[in-house]
Amino acid sequence: MRHARPPATAPWLAGAIALALAGPAFGQSKPTVEELQRRLEALEQRYGAAPQTADGQSLDVAALDQRLRVLERNLELQEEARVAKEKEAAVVTVNDKGASFKSANGDYEVKIRGLLQGDGRFYSAGEPAGTYDTFLLRTARPTIEGTLGKWIGYRFTPEFAGDSATIVDVYADLKFSPAATVRVGKFTSPVGLERLQSSSALSEIERALPSELAPNRDIGAQLQGELAGGTVSYGLGVFNGTVDGRDAVTTNPDNEFEYAGRLFFEPFKNDANFWSGLGFGIGGSIGDTEGTGSNFLPRYRTPGQVQFFNYRSAVAANGRRTRWSPQGYFYRNNFGLLAEYIESAHKCAWAPRRPNWRTAPGRRPSAGC
Repeated sequence: MRHARPPATAPWLAGAIALALAGPAFGQSKPTVEELQRRLEALEQRYGAAPQTADGQSLDVAALDQRLRVLERNLELQEEARVAKEKEAAVVTVNDKGASFKSANGDYEVKIRGLLQGDGRFYSAGEPAGTYDTFLLRTARPTIEGTLGKWIGYRFTPEFAGDSATIVDVYADLKFSPAATVRVGKFTSPVGLERLQSSSALSEIERALPSELAPNRDIGAQLQGELAGGTVSYGLGVFNGTVDGRDAVTTNPDNEFEYAGRLFFEPFKNDANFWSGLGFGIGGSIGDTEGTGSNFLPRYRTPGQVQFFNYRSAVAANGRRTRWSPQGYFYRNNFGLLAEYIESAHKCAWAPRRPNWRTAPGRRPSAGC
């Protein structure tokens, strides 16, 4: 819904002037100069032009014509002022995608929208201890995003579902060009294809099981962009690092960093043909991690969000962690197909219960996990 622009003033005012001055022609064949003067003075008083004929000054058609020209110019100036003011006015839009407030030149914008999802989980049999049939609020996320001039974009998304509020996304984009944008903050790692889809755009209730092997949101910096008319996109970044299927914690837990990237192709994106909805690429990450607990070793869940695997407390992450994921999709009208393969591997070690276990590498056997 957009604010309607006020109708143009000058055209209908000019028409009103013409009708007011020519109106007597319908009642008599030739109006007098005095009648034309009275009508012109009424228009001048109504539309803001001061009368220009002094008392006792002789009247003629030329004088009235001059005053009419002044009045018309005054109306033109009013119209120009209205148009100039309209160009400076903000544009407000409210629709099914949320609310938007944009400056007249489009450089500054604020968008407000939200996502609310509920869930009901009921198990027929075999649920693990501590798991019950339940209703829950799955997602409650307001989002504020927009632009600050031509160079900066931003997004802020908190999460109010669950027992405590958290921040899902908070980042800024430095838009040097469509081919080179630097994103800094907390956002989705570029490894998994389905992970990059918004929760509101998923075709299923939950993401597929392979997404449990891909990192979710991480904290870092990323260079991204589109090349070749948007048919090639890339992302390459450095992050604190996070375990499979989870968001990163607020600070780096082990003084190590993770490097992640993605290269994706849509060769027929700009062609109106059968293959225009085809896209394929590969994503991956590499880094070292060292420590014990859920911040270093993953836990895996079923699509019903029930944990089915975790490491014992005597196991610690101890070395290189790698992921790679060939991926692709094809969309045609109402048909859609998305596929990805994800492989995640990391080194583990036994973690004896001693304060200095990290300083005794000869006493901890390592193994691949």
